[in-house]
Amino acid sequence: MIGTLLFLLFEYDNTLSEHQGYGKIITAFFGAATPRTAGFNTIDIGMVNLPALLLIIFLMWVGASPASTGRGIKTSTFTVALLNAFSLAKGKNKIEINRREIPEISINRAFAFIILSFLVISLVTLLLVIIEPNMKASDLLFEAVSAYSTVGLSRGITPDLSVTGKYLIAMTMFIGRIGALTVLAAVLKRSKEKLYQFPTETILIN
Repeated sequence: MIGTLLFLLFEYDNTLSEHQGYGKIITAFFGAATPRTAGFNTIDIGMVNLPALLLIIFLMWVGASPASTGRGIKTSTFTVALLNAFSLAKGKNKIEINRREIPEISINRAFAFIILSFLVISLVTLLLVIIEPNMKASDLLFEAVSAYSTVGLSRGITPDLSVTGKYLIAMTMFIGRIGALTVLAAVLKRSKEKLYQFPTETILIN
């Protein structure tokens, strides 16, 4: 709902200008829903302005809900991280919602997914900027997020990428499809269960 309203606001006189009345609302709804799912588009993504572009990037990054075929970090991951921030701001050391407590392992996995997604997307975008110096950084960021979340949307620059750039996008899609945490777990050696525990140490944060 919020995505639809923002998309309608940002693109009212731009890509939605050719529509009237309910047509604007329906197109805005589709434009806000499709970045989180299959990546179909009814407007020219290459023509959207910067605020709408950033909105679409955010929606692609969050992605679909759990147990669906869509990717992204998932709505549940984003919600757990957001609830954790609010809980910490209130002085709580645990997340409680609907008279249930979210286990610590779920919180740890949520932040691991978020951090790894930022690292992969940032690295891919940096490499694309180096490989494709003649293309806009915002377009390359869009391509990287779309590839990581396996959305399928494009600013229309994919055919113009170099061979190296296309391979990089394909690799990003593979990592995004199976999950960055899964790739990292396959690379790193799994540690054995330890029968001892080190003393805790508080780290100064912020």
